[in-house]
Amino acid sequence: MSEKEYKECPNCNSKIGGWSGEKIIGENLITIINESSKKLDSSFVEKEAYCENCTKEIKEKYSEKLKEASEDFDKLNTNDIILFSTSPPQNWEYEYLDLFSTYCLINTNQWDTTDSFDTSKYIDQKWFSSTVIDEMPEFIMDYCKEKLRKKVITMGGNALIGVKIDCTHSWVDSENLYYFKINLLGTVIKLNNIADILSDTSSKNVNELSRIGNEISLLKNLSDLEL
Repeated sequence: MSEKEYKECPNCNSKIGGWSGEKIIGENLITIINESSKKLDSSFVEKEAYCENCTKEIKEKYSEKLKEASEDFDKLNTNDIILFSTSPPQNWEYEYLDLFSTYCLINTNQWDTTDSFDTSKYIDQKWFSSTVIDEMPEFIMDYCKEKLRKKVITMGGNALIGVKIDCTHSWVDSENLYYFKINLLGTVIKLNNIADILSDTSSKNVNELSRIGNEISLLKNLSDLEL
């Protein structure tokens, strides 16, 4: 059914068309709303169309849910997510998902990343005195591993292979600061026999992390709808 054939929005009953009426959104957005909402809530009732007005409300609703889920996600223990520097062992049954590449940048006054991470819990001035500057790489690596594991989860995987982490640093006289740049690279995979590889407790934790990561991805689909 084309937009001209709608007199009311099938979802919110808003008037469609005319000078003051709403517009029906495109088919691709309708598909995203229906499919993502159904996966998040099996009781969700799909609609044949949505207008721009109710789509804005959907965006706002799921943006708030995404914020809450992301805050909870940041508190999770991701240590059971496997980071493997070489090819996977022969007993792993898996499927390739995607290549992951990013970097972290830090200096002795400021911590910044390519993603929106809350880094306040990592900031401690004792790390930045000249007497402990050599400890910085290990400190940074701990953060990078956590970042890698969380990225694996949000990409739908439960392990990362071919992991490469390298760090370069330089002194900037004009700013009187040390700069560290950490490059992160790996291939995200989904292990299908994770129960055979990890302990019962760890495999259950990884499955729960995967469930939450999938939920966040679906919430992001709905909060990022572009009209």
